[in-house]
Amino acid sequence: MGWETDRVLVLGHRGYRALYPENTLLAFEEAVRAGADGVELDVRLTLDGEAVVIHDESLDRTSDMSGLVSELTLPEIRRADLGMGQRIPTLEEVLSRVEGLVNVEIKEERAVDRCVRVVRETDSSERVLYSSFSVNVLRRVRSLDSEARLGLLIDDEEMLAEIPSLAAELGLFSVNAPVEGVDLLGIEGFAAASEMLRGSGLRLILWALSDDRLHQLLPELAGTFDAVITDDPPRALKLLTSMGLR
Repeated sequence: MGWETDRVLVLGHRGYRALYPENTLLAFEEAVRAGADGVELDVRLTLDGEAVVIHDESLDRTSDMSGLVSELTLPEIRRADLGMGQRIPTLEEVLSRVEGLVNVEIKEERAVDRCVRVVRETDSSERVLYSSFSVNVLRRVRSLDSEARLGLLIDDEEMLAEIPSLAAELGLFSVNAPVEGVDLLGIEGFAAASEMLRGSGLRLILWALSDDRLHQLLPELAGTFDAVITDDPPRALKLLTSMGLR
């Protein structure tokens, strides 16, 4: 399964987050085992320059340790217990062990060079989509890899006006937007924005602040999106299948 497909893709948000510790090898492997086409993950850089998979700036929320990722070395970060016997993995470990598509969200510009290097070294370029809220992150990725798939993450309505120029500048593959955008634009407005994006060759990937809200709105948004990022892949797969999108 590749990124270019007619059926709606399902990506496990930080893996199978509904049941397993987020951004862990267990969560990623279980997401794929449950039928997801791939996973979405977050990357930051350690003090000693390693790309590790973690969402937050610090270890506080997801582990039994505290401290900023940027101020800790990989051996120090390895001591953090995430639950279910899981430790914080490196990007290299995930790409080497987990099958399927991988949406690599780069959380900070300082991590870009290492991320791109790891993707190349693991021969993963064809299955990776780089995404970020930071335009500068995407610019840096593009400067290092002219063929990379880039996804612009948006979380406010103001960014919509900038998409055409950014798409031209960066050669975007997708716009990764929150399903909660419906609350601002309405169903018709959201559908119109989607038609504009997809009509210009971009793919629309939906994510959500609330997985329940995502599944509530998907039936109303049928035909407007190309992929969903979900905490609960089996639930999304069942719903999309009932909608005839799988």
